[in-house]
Amino acid sequence: MLQKMIFKQQKPGRRRKILLTLLIVLLLLVAYTLTVPPRMVVQVNSGITTLFVSNHSDDTLITPAQFGIEPERREKFTYTTFDGLKLKVVRVSAVDSLAGASPRGTIIFLHGVRRHKEQIYPMAAFFSAAGYDCYAPDLRSHGESEGLFTTYGYYEKLDVSRLIDTISSRFATGSQIILWGQSMGAATAILTMATDSRVTAGIIESTFSDFRQVVADYFVQELGFYSESIRDYMIWGSQILTGMEASQVSPIIHSAKITAPMLFVHGSADQRINIKYAREIFSHVKSPGSQFLQIDSARHTNIWETGGEAYFKKVLEFLQSSSAVPVLY
Repeated sequence: MLQKMIFKQQKPGRRRKILLTLLIVLLLLVAYTLTVPPRMVVQVNSGITTLFVSNHSDDTLITPAQFGIEPERREKFTYTTFDGLKLKVVRVSAVDSLAGASPRGTIIFLHGVRRHKEQIYPMAAFFSAAGYDCYAPDLRSHGESEGLFTTYGYYEKLDVSRLIDTISSRFATGSQIILWGQSMGAATAILTMATDSRVTAGIIESTFSDFRQVVADYFVQELGFYSESIRDYMIWGSQILTGMEASQVSPIIHSAKITAPMLFVHGSADQRINIKYAREIFSHVKSPGSQFLQIDSARHTNIWETGGEAYFKKVLEFLQSSSAVPVLY
């Protein structure tokens, strides 16, 4: 009888523990669910995000041998960001370097969201033949680099400046340091150039104009409807998760601070980021020698394929002319 009484006394306590455990699990599940919308913005390579957006993992299938880049001109190295992340970089040295010549200049390629450093081999083949050393990092949270979140240029601009430090201390840079960015990489290039006067020119491909605007546009494209309150929540949550200031991720604002020449390039058929945003930024640019180039029929990620060698030659002409343009500080 005594054992039955003890058992009956224990059962309510056990139920409370089970209910408390279930409540905690439910609260954790709700809390995690609330982080999903902002994670879709800044945790771009998570499993949840890739359910809604396309990946570009086939970038890693591109090999330097496909473009005639000799093994002795290619190397990888790692450098450390201000917050301790290890970022992987590929370097393709100028063809003339095999004969001991110094590079004409340094080009740093900056990829877009969910892309990788390997995508630069077609450009590296052309521009290394023209005398430029070519570099491409996997930006934070991409490819072989560390990091959980992407901040669309907010922290990446600091990473790029740190990369310039690393390159300058280890290699000859030549007379030019050029940033060549695509999409998010283009926005990162603008934000970097606004604060780092060592950059002498920029190739700005398919850039967005403002973080809030690009989140709104991608919201509609990926989810099929629009809600300003959900967009604002996604941006607010992105700031909480990463520590970034969304208002500072605004190429259209920072472009006016840049004194080095920039070549803005955008495809007329870009349905991801409308060409009008690049034109708006260009209207704010004050740097001498800056130009705007529209690639007819090109979409968001195929400017190089659509423009072909003629496009590369146009970029080369710009770089050669920009080297004679004085940069005002």
